[in-house]
Amino acid sequence: MADKKMVKKYNIGVFVNKGTPEVPDWLRVCKSTALTVNMNPVTVDRDYICDEHPTTEVTDYKPSMSHPLTMYKGNPDYEYFFGKYYNRATDADAETELLLVHYLEEDPVDTFKAEKCNAAVVVRDMNGVDSVINVDLMFNGTSTQGTVVVTGGVPVFTAATGASELTATITVRDGGSNVNAATVSINGVEKISASNGTVTFSLVEGVSYNIGAVKGAKSGAIVSGAISSTNNTFQVDIA
Repeated sequence: MADKKMVKKYNIGVFVNKGTPEVPDWLRVCKSTALTVNMNPVTVDRDYICDEHPTTEVTDYKPSMSHPLTMYKGNPDYEYFFGKYYNRATDADAETELLLVHYLEEDPVDTFKAEKCNAAVVVRDMNGVDSVINVDLMFNGTSTQGTVVVTGGVPVFTAATGASELTATITVRDGGSNVNAATVSINGVEKISASNGTVTFSLVEGVSYNIGAVKGAKSGAIVSGAISSTNNTFQVDIA
């Protein structure tokens, strides 16, 4: 018999997408003190003529999560949700993607079962006395099942069916040298190149991107072509 292992709160990763569906920038929610997926089942009672009592049938689910987030200035999850509160986010500004990663559901090694869906960010209240901002994440539409591989704390989602994410590496060059601290942008998502001139993005397989890089007065841009497992490493020359 396999050894039993209790699932702990840290074995389930909750991520929201700070980027775009085409260029995801996953942020793990860490400072919440609750981790419950409320399934909110939708049921209907049917009183069949051959039965003495009605039958309850489950027709759907409307999952949601409530997060009492402890407010630490400078912590990434606080900064994200405070922005939703401060800007009174509505409509598209209150929408994100939600990714749940089940770290004990591993098959094969270092590949974890995951589920991704659109979600509405609903800020309920901000409690300055208890230093808590209460946020609901309301699952919207159809959830996509798949798997996640985590590299350097960054999840890359592969859908069981349909388009998946791939890690793309961009190197910024100036003449014959790699460029440190250049700003690399794809679809409005910006990252800073490391000392070796590289930066990584999660990009959607099959999509072509405009990739730009800037440092000081120098800039450059390329078009990636369709992202694939053999087309995910790029160089941007700035001049």
